[in-house]
Amino acid sequence: MHINVIAAPGLQVPLEDKPREYINDSAAQPVPDSAYYHRRIAAGELLLASDSPAEQVEPPTEPTTSTAKPRAKARTEKPE
Repeated sequence: MHINVIAAPGLQVPLEDKPREYINDSAAQPVPDSAYYHRRIAAGELLLASDSPAEQVEPPTEPTTSTAKPRAKARTEKPE
């Protein structure tokens, strides 16, 4: 199975098995539906593209809110 992808504007992304050949931002290109390309899509380096260039679809963005608790500030005062 293949998916159509295009590089994010201004980027060139190497092909999975041909590191000296690139996917660019000028035309969509079919690539294998592999973990390598899914990682590149998740990183925002590649965008999913439909069959026609006018109907490009971007992957959904992840929420930027953090669930981590804020760290306590370190004490900088010297004990007397």
